[in-house]
Amino acid sequence: MQNLYADILIKLTDAQVKFVLAGGVASVLHGVERLTVDIDIAVDMSEENLDRFFVVLREMHFKPRLPVGLEFLKNQEQIRDAVENKNALVFTVYDPNIPIKQLDIFLSKEHSYEELIKSTDSVDINGRKVMLVSVLKLIEMKRDAGREKDIRDITELERLMKL
Repeated sequence: MQNLYADILIKLTDAQVKFVLAGGVASVLHGVERLTVDIDIAVDMSEENLDRFFVVLREMHFKPRLPVGLEFLKNQEQIRDAVENKNALVFTVYDPNIPIKQLDIFLSKEHSYEELIKSTDSVDINGRKVMLVSVLKLIEMKRDAGREKDIRDITELERLMKL
């Protein structure tokens, strides 16, 4: 079976989409043994980058989970409204034929590409350089989320840092 995560990250990288990987997949790439069902990313919201991003999403059969178009991501006013008035944290796209093939795109300023790119490491995936949040930034993000699975990740990330 193909690795859906690697396939998505490779296609984004090959298309020169500027993004930073975070969440559970970033935890795994930093050495945490855990399962996750989605990929969390911060995407550079420039028009050119979003155009490249949308091409990849369409090629990979991604559709927004909400009844809105991908163009939602180009409208900063709509994003701001969703974050401030609807408590939206991410914009989710998925493949209706493979529901576990899911991407969550961060919407908030504190998890924006411009903020997260400041604290990154890189990892090689099949010869491609993929940017992911640093262990310290990932711990900070997970501490803010405060979910049980995030607390477990923090414990493991801190243990791995001591090794």
